[in-house]
Amino acid sequence: MAQPAISNTAQYQAPGAAFVSLQAFVSARFHAHPILQKYYGSAENYLAAYVRQYGAGEWLEALRGVQLDVEASIEVVSYYVEHANRGAEDIPRILGSLERQYDIAVPVEEGILTPEYWVPLVERLTH
Repeated sequence: MAQPAISNTAQYQAPGAAFVSLQAFVSARFHAHPILQKYYGSAENYLAAYVRQYGAGEWLEALRGVQLDVEASIEVVSYYVEHANRGAEDIPRILGSLERQYDIAVPVEEGILTPEYWVPLVERLTH
């Protein structure tokens, strides 16, 4: 059975440039389309399939212009650790790339752009 095609992601963009988690972003799409509910059965199944098929591009685009706080930064970094198998050494480059490509602002936090800052999170998520 082919996956249902759902387009027009603009309606899922974060209103007013507010942070929305990947889970909430994908869940909104799932709950807005009964065909997805029927095909996948649960929001968790749809999230797993969505990430495998589409990655985070639409979500990051929806976050364009957002000022992340530390908690939101952890949420974004967790995606890269869990789904893209990135390590602490990659996180500073990823955050810099998000600032350049999506105008997603990283919070002013001592050490946040160093790999050492992210080691405890990466270890917790990968062990």
